[in-house]
This record gives sequence, structure tokens and C-alpha cells, in this order.
Amino acid sequence: DRNALTCEEDPVSHIIYCFGGTHVGGGTSTTNQIFSYKPSNDTFESKTDVFPSNSYFRSCVADAQTCTIICFGGHAVASNNASAWNLNEVIRYNTVNDTISTQYNVLPQGATVHNGCIMDATTRTAYWLGADVNNSNSQTTSSIFAYDVDSGAITVQPNTLPSSRGPGSEQCVMDAATNCGYCFGGTASGQRFDDIIRFCPNQCPVQNQQPQCSDNIDNDGDGKIDFPNDP
Repeated sequence: DRNALTCEEDPVSHIIYCFGGTHVGGGTSTTNQIFSYKPSNDTFESKTDVFPSNSYFRSCVADAQTCTIICFGGHAVASNNASAWNLNEVIRYNTVNDTISTQYNVLPQGATVHNGCIMDATTRTAYWLGADVNNSNSQTTSSIFAYDVDSGAITVQPNTLPSSRGPGSEQCVMDAATNCGYCFGGTASGQRFDDIIRFCPNQCPVQNQQPQCSDNIDNDGDGKIDFPNDP
């Protein structure tokens, strides 16, 4: 009975690690637990170490060189459920030693990350696209952030998204063949997006790939296909 947890595969061992999440009852019943799942024998294991706070909606990437999963931001709830807040931190979890290190108050613009992240394995740089800012679920940004795995430095990139993206927003994956990331959908200020954003690190501009009017696909799920049937 777990929801809103974040999972990432260790690309070396191919073991999947999951962090935090909510229990039955939603965001007021959260956990700081880490557990692993081994697909080869279908087994779960609760890890000894735990995250600094009960949390959910973190965004994580994996660094194969150091066997480390790096998680950004997220949302936390006090142990007595009396208060909740956005997290401005970076957590590095070593999958070999089962150890955690944390950088606090490091994300630019007072941001926290609920959104999808991508990892450029060639430069060992993580990127996340959009975020909440100033500890607010209602204030979002179109900024793109980069995290250097070696130095721990975080920078705001010159490119920006076509529009701001907010909490629990778009989901992103990295295409290793082209070294480009693709992010799908998202929300901001009550608006929902149906676009696909293509982001290639060290290239520009960010591309907004809207569904085509003649792609023979029901893009918005209303049972109608292509213009003029689906205007």
C-alpha cells in the first residue's frame, strides 16, 4: 500500500531502489524507508539506512560510475502530521554501502523538485526541468537546472521550458542513443499540458513537440482522430 514513492534502477546491479512514499491515507501518512527490488529473483529487501525525513515525490537519477542514486527535492510531512513543506535538498544514496549523504538548502531559487529528471551519462550531469520555487506549490518556474555529480554544483541553464511546470508534473526519460531527454505533459497553475518536450544537453533550443493534426492518433482521448473530426 505505497503511493507517490520514487524508484530508480542501479544500472550496474540492475536492482531497483525505491524511496519514501505515502501509505493508505495519502500525504499525511508517509515514510522515510528505502527498499530494493531484485527482478532476477522477484525479492524485496528493506534497507538499513533511511532518508532524513518522511517524504514523497522526490526525483532521482542513477550514476553508474559511483553506484549512487541521487534524489532531488520532494515533499515532507512531520512525524505527527502537523505540518508539511517542500524540500530543498540533494540526497546521494550509495547502493553498495547502503549509506546516505545530504546537501541541504542548495537548490537555486528556493526550488524543490517534484518533476522528472534525466541523467547525461557522458558528462555525469543530472538535469531537471521546471520546479516549485520559494517553497510554494503554486509558484512554478520554467528554468532548467543542472547538477554536476563530481562537484555537487547546481547551475541554472540558459535554456528554459516553453512554460512553467509545477509539482508532481511531467515525467522524463533519457534516450541514450541520441543523448536527448523527453518530458511528457505536466501541470502549472491549474493548467494541464499535452505536449512533449525534447531537451538535448549542451544543445539548443528546447523543442516543444505538439501532437500532429494528421498522425492518426487520438491524442486527447476523446474518441476522435485527426482534423477536422477532432479540431
